[in-house]
Amino acid sequence: MKKYIFLSTFFVALSLFAYDFSPYKKIVCFGDSITHGGYYHMYLQEYLAESDPSHPREVVNKGISGDTVPKLLKRADRMLKQEKPDLVLIMIGTNDLQFTTRFAEKDLPFDAAYRKYPVFKRFEKELGELVDIFNKAKVKVVILATPPYNESANPEIKAKVRPNMNTSGVRNLLVIEKRLAGAKGAEFIDIYTPVLKNLLECDAEFPRGKTDRVHPSKKEHLIIARAVIGKAYTPGAKEKKAMQCWDIQRQIQGIEAYCSRIPDSCKTVEEQIRFYKNWVAQLKGNDFKYWNKMLPVIIATLKDPDAKLTPLYQKRDTAFKKLYQK
Repeated sequence: MKKYIFLSTFFVALSLFAYDFSPYKKIVCFGDSITHGGYYHMYLQEYLAESDPSHPREVVNKGISGDTVPKLLKRADRMLKQEKPDLVLIMIGTNDLQFTTRFAEKDLPFDAAYRKYPVFKRFEKELGELVDIFNKAKVKVVILATPPYNESANPEIKAKVRPNMNTSGVRNLLVIEKRLAGAKGAEFIDIYTPVLKNLLECDAEFPRGKTDRVHPSKKEHLIIARAVIGKAYTPGAKEKKAMQCWDIQRQIQGIEAYCSRIPDSCKTVEEQIRFYKNWVAQLKGNDFKYWNKMLPVIIATLKDPDAKLTPLYQKRDTAFKKLYQK
């Protein structure tokens, strides 16, 4: 418990931050599955439409499940050309930790961890390169803290605790994110502290369910949105319309995810389909069952992605406009 108290006091001043969205018209939320399937961007969109209806602003979900900083780097230029944002909110880091280092120590001080484990130096370098891309494009950057992992010892939570996803690992990312934002002229918003507080206070209620320790719940996404907004915001009358935007964007990002998984070496449609067939064939258990069922959909999408995406983008534009109709 002392560890959590230390973290809360270390970052508490950063949570008292209200971001001014008034200069911006298009806001992109750039990240991994926590963004892809999450709700914080929906709440931000609802808040902006509700609080300032005379100045339309779009909040766009550009999260893809499984993404790391290198994957964001790979698709940053395409996103800029496609969406033309003037503000980007980056929330990343979970998969960079989850799929790399295995920590032997749980409470290793930052400097020692930075020297010992390459993941931290690599994360800082690559995240810095990502911010540089946006700075060069004259797009304002806000780095949202990597959300906390649920380390609960509650025996009813069946998901195993990943040794490299402990608070020590995420804490080190926060130190990097904060100093990188200062060095690159970006902003850093601590969403970690209020989300961790909720995890600790609501442990008996399984805030992320019994099978997931990584992905914040819808309630936690509201906490994230409130940390960004800087107010005790409560969703209003436009939440239903904002959810319609959310659903369309989730579908778009699902299709984008199919394409992003394909290696650059697969140039033709035939090569891309062959890659997916081989990839699915090596899966096991429930993963195989799910992706084998999805394979015909993926193949049809790869043959003509625009046929799927164009009507969805049109629906998204219409849904955004409805948010600001009187």
